[in-house]
Amino acid sequence: MRLTLTQKVTLLSALCVVVTSLLVGAGFLHQASTLVQERTTTALHTSLLQRADEMSRSLQQYQSDIRFLALLPALDGYLLSMQAGGKSPRTGLDTSVLHGALSAILRARLQAIPEYFQLRVIDNADHPGMELLRVERNGKNIREVPAAFLQDKSDRYYFKATQQLKQGEIYASPIDLNREHGEIETEQVRTLRLAMPVGWSNGKALGLLVININVATLLDRSVVVHDPFFITNASGDYLYHPNPAYRFAFEKGESHRLQDDMPAYADWFQGPQYSQLNQEVHYQGNDYYASLVKVYLPGSDRHSFLTLTQLVPFVSMTDALQQLLLNAGLWFFAVLLLGTTACILLMRRSLLPLVAMSSWVQRYAEGEYNLPHQPMPHDEIGTLYTGLRRLGQTLRKRERALHANEVKLQTVLDTVISGILTINEKGTIESANAAAEQLFGYRNNAMVGLHIRILMPESSAERHDELFQRYLTDGHSDIIGLLRHVTARHRDGHEFPVCLSINDTWHNNQRLFVVGIQDLSALQEAEKMNARLGRLIQASSNEILILDSDFHLLELNHSAMANLGYSSSHVINDLYAIVAPHALEQTLQSLRSLLQRRGLDTQFESYFKRADGTSYPVEIRAFLLHDKEQTRWALLAQDISERQQQHRTLNHYVQQLEVSNRELVEFTSLATTNLQQPVQQAMRLLQQLLETNPALQQRLPQPAQQLRNLLQGMDFTLRELLLLNRMHIRPTNPVRLDLNQLVDEVLHELQERLQLARLRVHLQPLPTLQADREQMMQLLRELLHAALLACHPELPNEVYLHALGSDVCATSETGFALRGAFAPVMESIGMVLCRRIVARHQGHLRLQLNGSDSEIRICLPNHHSLGPAASEPPASHTQPSHNPIAPADPDR
Repeated sequence: MRLTLTQKVTLLSALCVVVTSLLVGAGFLHQASTLVQERTTTALHTSLLQRADEMSRSLQQYQSDIRFLALLPALDGYLLSMQAGGKSPRTGLDTSVLHGALSAILRARLQAIPEYFQLRVIDNADHPGMELLRVERNGKNIREVPAAFLQDKSDRYYFKATQQLKQGEIYASPIDLNREHGEIETEQVRTLRLAMPVGWSNGKALGLLVININVATLLDRSVVVHDPFFITNASGDYLYHPNPAYRFAFEKGESHRLQDDMPAYADWFQGPQYSQLNQEVHYQGNDYYASLVKVYLPGSDRHSFLTLTQLVPFVSMTDALQQLLLNAGLWFFAVLLLGTTACILLMRRSLLPLVAMSSWVQRYAEGEYNLPHQPMPHDEIGTLYTGLRRLGQTLRKRERALHANEVKLQTVLDTVISGILTINEKGTIESANAAAEQLFGYRNNAMVGLHIRILMPESSAERHDELFQRYLTDGHSDIIGLLRHVTARHRDGHEFPVCLSINDTWHNNQRLFVVGIQDLSALQEAEKMNARLGRLIQASSNEILILDSDFHLLELNHSAMANLGYSSSHVINDLYAIVAPHALEQTLQSLRSLLQRRGLDTQFESYFKRADGTSYPVEIRAFLLHDKEQTRWALLAQDISERQQQHRTLNHYVQQLEVSNRELVEFTSLATTNLQQPVQQAMRLLQQLLETNPALQQRLPQPAQQLRNLLQGMDFTLRELLLLNRMHIRPTNPVRLDLNQLVDEVLHELQERLQLARLRVHLQPLPTLQADREQMMQLLRELLHAALLACHPELPNEVYLHALGSDVCATSETGFALRGAFAPVMESIGMVLCRRIVARHQGHLRLQLNGSDSEIRICLPNHHSLGPAASEPPASHTQPSHNPIAPADPDR
């Protein structure tokens, strides 16, 4: 982007102000950030020193306390009495009295100081290392340990170290976990032991006083939670670490030390320095400021100390710095904005006349010559403004005239339906009208600047260039001034025929060529379509007739002439000569109805009349053809004589079949009814015989019962045959059915036969569906009858009637099944009837064999189901037990 002089001067002035302000601000921010860093690290170190001082005061308190206890007369008297054999040589008191007094004092001290959990007096004379007295804290209770539980501590490091001390010196042990009988008692008790030789006699200490202090509270008070904080002993082992696994790891045989994690502090534990500030360290992938302070334990050993270490991440110091930067940035931005604004305003005011002249010259370049009148100074700028204004008025008049001519010419070119191009001597397109752009697939003057070769195939481009150059050379050519049919190329690559005309002209001392182009694609396609349609019409096996609006015959194909029995020498004038007289009125009415409703086509049947006077039936499909405000008819006729003959034959066969079926149904019904009568009469006679001769029933009970069952079975079979004969093609009365209720009715109906056959039916909740009630009742009867036929007469029999889940039936089906130890005969009348009932309901029936058990599965489509699915039984039939082998109701 090019800048104006005014913009350059303004930007340079503003840049000077901005650069100066940025330099001043950068220096200020550097000093401020240094100050913030120093204050933050100093505050960090000061806070750490305060916590170290608090810990030192607590340790000094422990030191003062052990010195106080070491000076107790009871303690010296007790040790001297033990040495003297039972009485103190100084006071004359017995050892037991002094023991009780000393125990009371030590228990009171434990009660007063919660951090103490053990106070011990250890022998250093007769039995060095053996505890003489131990008072300890056990939860909230303070007690003296019985003599039988006192321990020998002669092998403990703190006992050996205290033996080497002089009178008045104190030994402070490293902080560790308390051990009892060599085992860590608990990780919650972090022990500091203060020991001091007591009971001096003849330059030797008779005993040792030891205080076990739980410093867990002391350590926790010094911990900083929000930053990485560590407490280590003199060896660098962690006593406190944010990771609990690192705390007192040396007690567990592991090594986790500060100098291992931060090697920069490897010399800290051997050096004499007390504290260290602002040490930059790298820990766990991050950079920190570190502060360290030593806290010396009580005693004379300067090598026993604790180290408090606190790390502050670099990024945490950015909070204060960001606040400072925000406040300083706001002030700096305000000052910078004011200074820059003032500089820009002063420069713009000084360069305002020059800016105005620059904008006017730019408007001239854009073709705007009507400049507004503005007051200008009486100097060179004013004179220049007056001359520019007069020049603009003159150019404006000429531009209006030229624009009017261009609009007129462009209107003419855009109105012409043929494509018009202008090209120069190099073959470059300089203009194209709308028709040419649409013809070749271009828009918005996209053709301007392209070579004329892109509008023609490669095969003819070379020939065109040769003729074009020949014309430019000698003025002779076969393309100028002639009308030619050539092939052009569209923008997408396809080729199409055009009619081409080229003429040349001169404009502004430059030769131009005007090219007129007319697309011939539609004309050639229409010619091909017309020829193809004529061949199709003549080759069609159907009769095709073309009529005008008055039903005069314009054209008919060879099939029509052959079927009608005419030759080319015959003359057929109109439709009246072709249609049979008895069908003429109906045919004309059908054609006129299509004309009235403005439809596309219509179809009807009629009769055509042959040349010999005979007629034949046809199926006519009529179409309306609209061409140049003229209406024509196209009739497509097909001879349907054979089809009608087939229909008549088929109807005759259907009538005969219906008569045969009715006779067969009547015969079957009559035969079944006639067979039922003797069977029922035989059943009644058998019943009368048994009632009149009780002795006969007692003598022959089994044959009588078998005869009764046989007659009942024959009666049931005849009923099945009669029902099978009367069954309709589809369910006659589909209603919503609860299968559980239907099963109850069927069980009640067959109760006597079930009891005689010793058949027990286990019923589980069944689905609700929509089906024919009588046929579903008969289906359940047939299923139970199949089970009855397979019953053993001397043994109890069981069957199970239950619903089927989605693992058996499809997701679009609902089903139920009958399972038991029976083998139904699938070709029996009863099972044939079951299959027909299921088929009438668009379902399917299967027999599943599993060893000695059989299961008849019935699945019906879901669109019949109105109740819950098989896997969700209705609430009214939810029984306490859903086990398929659960015992049935005794009433069933």
